[in-house]
Amino acid sequence: MRGDLNSGKRETTLWLFETASAREFLKGPSRDRFNGGRPLIRFASGANREPISDWRWTSDSRALLFLGAADDGARRLYRVDTSAGEPVPLSKPNQDVSRYDEAKGSIVYLAHPSISEETLYQAGGTSLPDIEIGTGKSILPLLFPNWLEVAFDTSSGALWRVDEGEALPVLDVDTRAAVQLKDSKLALSPDGKRLIVTKFVPLIPGSWESYRPLIEGPASRFVADTEETKGGTGRFRPKRYVLIDLQSGSQRVLLDAPIEIGVSLSAISPRWSADGTWLALPGAYPPIERNAAAARASILPCEIMVMEVRQKDFFCAKAPELSRMSRSYGDREQLISLEWRTDRGEFFAYYSAPNDPNSNRAVILSKRGAGWGSGPSEMEAQDMAIAVEEALDEPPVLIGRIGGSAKLLLDPNPQLRNIALGKAELYHWRDRDGDAWSGALVTPPGFDPGTRYPLVIQTHNLDRAKFLVDGPSATGFAARALAGRGIVVLQVDEIRKDWGTHEESSTGAAGYRAAIDQLARDGVVDPAKVGIIAWSHMGSYALQGLIDEPNGYAAATLAESTYMSFGEYLMNIDYMGVEREKMFSEQMGAKPFGEGLKLWLERSPGFHTEHVCAPVLFQFNSPVALVYGWDMYAALRAQNKPVEMLYLRGGDHVLVKPLQRLAEQGMNVDWYDYWLNGHEDPDPAKADQYRRWDRMKAKPRCTAAEDGASNVP
Repeated sequence: MRGDLNSGKRETTLWLFETASAREFLKGPSRDRFNGGRPLIRFASGANREPISDWRWTSDSRALLFLGAADDGARRLYRVDTSAGEPVPLSKPNQDVSRYDEAKGSIVYLAHPSISEETLYQAGGTSLPDIEIGTGKSILPLLFPNWLEVAFDTSSGALWRVDEGEALPVLDVDTRAAVQLKDSKLALSPDGKRLIVTKFVPLIPGSWESYRPLIEGPASRFVADTEETKGGTGRFRPKRYVLIDLQSGSQRVLLDAPIEIGVSLSAISPRWSADGTWLALPGAYPPIERNAAAARASILPCEIMVMEVRQKDFFCAKAPELSRMSRSYGDREQLISLEWRTDRGEFFAYYSAPNDPNSNRAVILSKRGAGWGSGPSEMEAQDMAIAVEEALDEPPVLIGRIGGSAKLLLDPNPQLRNIALGKAELYHWRDRDGDAWSGALVTPPGFDPGTRYPLVIQTHNLDRAKFLVDGPSATGFAARALAGRGIVVLQVDEIRKDWGTHEESSTGAAGYRAAIDQLARDGVVDPAKVGIIAWSHMGSYALQGLIDEPNGYAAATLAESTYMSFGEYLMNIDYMGVEREKMFSEQMGAKPFGEGLKLWLERSPGFHTEHVCAPVLFQFNSPVALVYGWDMYAALRAQNKPVEMLYLRGGDHVLVKPLQRLAEQGMNVDWYDYWLNGHEDPDPAKADQYRRWDRMKAKPRCTAAEDGASNVP
């Protein structure tokens, strides 16, 4: 993937390597340079979607299938033969394809009406209904009707199949119209005649309240439907597995039980055995009627359920390991894939923890008498292994291995060898309660241990197995670029302490403060020159830190952030269902009305913005983000606080467009170079921004004594 600043597009290249050529090279003299790879296809797009996504081999390994995004964001299904290298479209030109599956040449896909980026945020006009009942709908999709389901890829779509090169709809047996699915998985049987999908449960019965989620929370609990909630299709609505006969269009519920939605199990697609007699179903709960004795107890999902399709018998082949659930996402071992190995009833489940590339393990699950059992399995030995290798301070390269010998097959970024990037390494500290925290410390090129540097905290976790360039996303974060301006950056991997409680924001802020204090004691940073960039969920952590310590930060950025404010609570009424409102109420201890308002006045950072003294840069990447986060910007602006706003109309929560990334990350680099280093970019095009910032600096800085804060060190 590369970004082109001239066109504003991103280009993805798929490389093809011949196995025989790679093996010959790996066995040859170590001084040789590999030239056996070739670009199979290059695909560029100016949309917020990946130019190429969901690419995979066809069953016969003669071609690749992939989704290619046009400049307007619509994705089309393509096939590219390894010999020709010219992509052939399989889906219709007016469709947006979100998912597909293939088995022995048979292909099914889910197609949606194409919504261009130009109309994504359309709020009025003749193409939208002039009169609408808004009861039960969120303000955001009422303002922007095209946005919500496109943004989360959850719009209703028609099921299509490719038959001898022609795309045709799959017709429902009763209506004879195209089968409609919404946010569904697709798992095609080996003979191409049957399809497993996931469909929203139309009615949640009271008995389902016995089902227990793997990670507790209002979004993952099962609550019996009322007349108002039945038939919902919100983001947190449970689904179940359904079998579709592609020839007749008939559908039947495979298991009258939901799929676990709180962890990553629901992200893994079902898998058929090679003969089509068995199914591996990730995250399925056992039906209540077959667990009458346990109906009043808490029933956990199967991590992997196995079902005999004809007899409809099911077995919990692997129960969940509850000890894993308390760990942070990056440290939690995840089920990443399922693979049937024989027709005798045996398959492998593969696991890995995102933060540990060496944690890969396989579990074998096999039929044992009348049931199923699992056991550890050695990863299958291979005479040759090819993998992308990278680390915090090592850019990704493609490495081939035979035995203990390793050689470079492809370096996609050779130019990085000639750029001073600074150094990134793991850093550890403890908070005020003695709990362990960690992160990645990025030091500037030519780092001098005897010099105290400015510091920028970056929030929102750390992927320790990946090369650290910007941060957890390209929205706001700019770790290496900031280091290039002589600033130390700490990318924090937050712990789950007090998660989902009203103490969560304060605990996060205290964790950042403990890191700052330790770096200051170590002589690495100047505690008077500290900034913080917060994104998404951790915005309230940073805001709480600005409130707790009015003079603790010299500057801050809140990029596409949440604030745990009253305004944000109101934004979440009916947003993607009723669960998000419940999350806010439970976190604060009550709804913000009557006696509950007293708790909010005490606990919500949004009611204490008078204590914020640091200059704050707000960054919003879309009209939705602007509306969602306007209350906090407006609150500070109304108090004549030093605030700046950067607004990108056509961006996304995770920025991908090259010119937008340059603008947003570039402003953050300028922002901290100005407030921490006192530097200004001499570029005449930036003169106005520095005049604004000079006026902010000229304002009297509020102090702890003036604003009444008492918890400033």
